Amino acid sequence: MSAMTEQPIRIQVLRLRGELTLEDSLKIKNLIAEYLKGGLMHVVLNLENVSHIHLSGLPVFVERAKRLREYGGDLKLVGLSTYLMHILELAGSSRDFDFCRSEEEASARFSGLQVAA
Repeated sequence: MSAMTEQPIRIQVLRLRGELTLEDSLKIKNLIAEYLKGGLMHVVLNLENVSHIHLSGLPVFVERAKRLREYGGDLKLVGLSTYLMHILELAGSSRDFDFCRSEEEASARFSGLQVAA
């Protein structure tokens, strides 16, 4: 007999709100570092309740996304307003992230599943 078991992917969702300053970005960086220490490398940032991201904090998120990818994970962004997407595009950071419409879509992408549009 042969049996294979597959461990489900652990995904951490951070639901953020308000205005993200550099200080907030550094706190999130440290939080993601703790997740990595614990073996958690699939992170979703839900930004649907975020009104603004300071440009100074964007490199922190880019660095964390790269670090998660080095460990076989990723950082997915969910719920970006047109305004937030514009900030990322102006900063040249939009190509550094995987954008999803919902937390469910992000979870499915981590699992390699197709999501209907």
